[in-house]
Amino acid sequence: MQLFFLITLLPFFVNAAFAAPAELDPTTITTVSVAATAPPVDTDTPLWLGVHLINDADRIDPPGISKLTDNQALSKRQLNPACYTSSYNINRADLTKLSSSLQNNNPWQYVYLPHGYYVAWSLGTAILCVYNRYLTENTHLARWEAGWAIAHIQNSCSWTGTSGVSKGGSTTCHGDSGLSLQAVIRKHPQEKCV
Repeated sequence: MQLFFLITLLPFFVNAAFAAPAELDPTTITTVSVAATAPPVDTDTPLWLGVHLINDADRIDPPGISKLTDNQALSKRQLNPACYTSSYNINRADLTKLSSSLQNNNPWQYVYLPHGYYVAWSLGTAILCVYNRYLTENTHLARWEAGWAIAHIQNSCSWTGTSGVSKGGSTTCHGDSGLSLQAVIRKHPQEKCV
């Protein structure tokens, strides 16, 4: 009986112990700064842009695919990345950071990529768009595979020398089901995935 009585009074004791002090209590008056500050920008962490629907107007190849490079024969998967020149330069360091982050931070985390959708990651001046252009096939894309696609395009489409810039390009990567997916590197934020 005493236990039942204590249990019924427990909420009252808890409320009394954790009750908020009165507004006029001088021990609780503090000054609050209301200055709006922007959160710090972490430029070394890729921004996942989500999974998005591919519109019918977007079912085309990347713009201006032109000259292929000699490094294609060296590809471990014998894929032929296509390089294109846009009016914008992509910073090679951004490509390297984005690729490294995807391949080294949770590399076997999979992103569901349904048919007719694309997924994107960006860091600095680089954006990677991976398209599932199939009409009925769904798959999952590993972060490691997305990072590999960036490195593959970068190694094939970057300018040599000290400029530190790269062209855009595209290659084929694969989902966990073996489905071929189109990976495209573009200049962020000027060029979008769609």
